[in-house]
Amino acid sequence: MLIGSETMDLASQEAQVPIVLAAPEPLSVAYRLALETLGLGKHLTVVAAGGNGVRIRPRTSHVARPLFRSRRATAAGMITPFSTELFQQLPIVGILRGLATETLEPVINAARAGGLTNLEITMNTPGAAGQIRAARALGGRALNVGAGTVTEVGLMEEALAAGASFIVTPALITEVIERCVQLHVPVFPGALSPAEVRRAGELGATLVKVFPADLFGPGYLRSLKSSFPTIKLMPTGGVDLLTFAAYAQAGAEAFGIGSPLFAAQRIAAQDWEWHAQMFLFTFTMKLASRETEECVGSGQLPLTTPGPAGFRMIR
Repeated sequence: MLIGSETMDLASQEAQVPIVLAAPEPLSVAYRLALETLGLGKHLTVVAAGGNGVRIRPRTSHVARPLFRSRRATAAGMITPFSTELFQQLPIVGILRGLATETLEPVINAARAGGLTNLEITMNTPGAAGQIRAARALGGRALNVGAGTVTEVGLMEEALAAGASFIVTPALITEVIERCVQLHVPVFPGALSPAEVRRAGELGATLVKVFPADLFGPGYLRSLKSSFPTIKLMPTGGVDLLTFAAYAQAGAEAFGIGSPLFAAQRIAAQDWEWHAQMFLFTFTMKLASRETEECVGSGQLPLTTPGPAGFRMIR
């Protein structure tokens, strides 16, 4: 029996950390092409502009939309609701593993400032349950907080009791998947072979974490997608800004990213501005990827696509 716990629901505040992007061309042209041409202006707003950079941040309506939903009661206790809307706004799961509890707050503040809406805390992190509770309080209604590296039902129950709203497993663990499906909890099981991916879909997985994705790369994911078009895939392991676009083009519906977003050296240096920049850059890349796919589908290609070659982040 899970013991439901009341959690603090902080009011979502507008992200105030500005991000500086520098373009290799005149500011007005760069901003127009990167935001207006690709339709990103509705998601990002200018804080200040001048010199060779523009300071931008996510619009409040995009990253902090209230979710007027209560925790639901089940036979297992109180379960924190998962927001599909938040997940779809930026279908990137930021993976935190082994983070010291005292650095959790600044990391989450930087993630929110950069637009991250989904966070996974692995259950092999010391004090994982407490970190999940703290992350829910810090993230408020602007962040889905889930548990990763869930290898057995007991860990799943501990995570749900702490307030996790989704479960991620490192492998195809049937009993965890089945229990999550019974409780209507989103579950992202790990799988690699076609047989595992198919079985995960049959068991009712919300989406399948293709792990480790870098073992075979985007081409393999494309093959999986062509064989199982109705199963949603989330490549995890080796996904970063250099491989992001390739996985998106291969058919990935979501992405699991850990160390490229949460750099250990930057955390040790308490460089929270760098993390906010990285989250926002990833946020912008995903929006650009989505807009580009829509343009390709309609036969209308954008003039340019912002990316690592077109923009550099000022650290």
